[in-house]
Amino acid sequence: MALLASDGILPNQQSADTRRYAWNQKSASEMDMRLRKATPDDAQPVALLWHELIRTHLDYDPHFEVKADAAGGFADHIRQAANETTTLLGVAEDNSRLVGFIHASILKRPPCFTVSHQGQVWDLLVRPECRRQGVGRGLVQMALRFFRDNGVEFADVRVASQNAPAIAFWNSMGMQPYITVGKLKP
Repeated sequence: MALLASDGILPNQQSADTRRYAWNQKSASEMDMRLRKATPDDAQPVALLWHELIRTHLDYDPHFEVKADAAGGFADHIRQAANETTTLLGVAEDNSRLVGFIHASILKRPPCFTVSHQGQVWDLLVRPECRRQGVGRGLVQMALRFFRDNGVEFADVRVASQNAPAIAFWNSMGMQPYITVGKLKP
């Protein structure tokens, strides 16, 4: 599927919540994809998508193991975060079905740095059947616009080091590695 039309995403305008995108597949089937800011009502469906993301990451490292009730706890977190001005929760939906989400925040840096705030992309997931159709790119553009509109000069993105498709995606979005993060067992 290829992106046919886009009128941009402007989070500080009312229309930012309901941008419509037309998608076309060569087989002539069409989807009506909508990118919008999440609401507290999206918490449970977003938490289920997040749980899919975590299950995928378990294949990379047991460090991603979560509690049995993790999706419920994440849903509570989403409900709270959806109302924070320093957090963007963006969702992609096709015919009212959530097919992707992005979770990004603006973080305050220690006062010793010349840049006082930075962005952080915590999570991005697009359902496998909707990948390579511009959904992830649209969600990332939504987050980048949110960061720009709030004066953020750069954002950190963390990607599982063994997740080659995600690394390729983020590289295509302009990610420039600048630090290596590892884990140590005390």
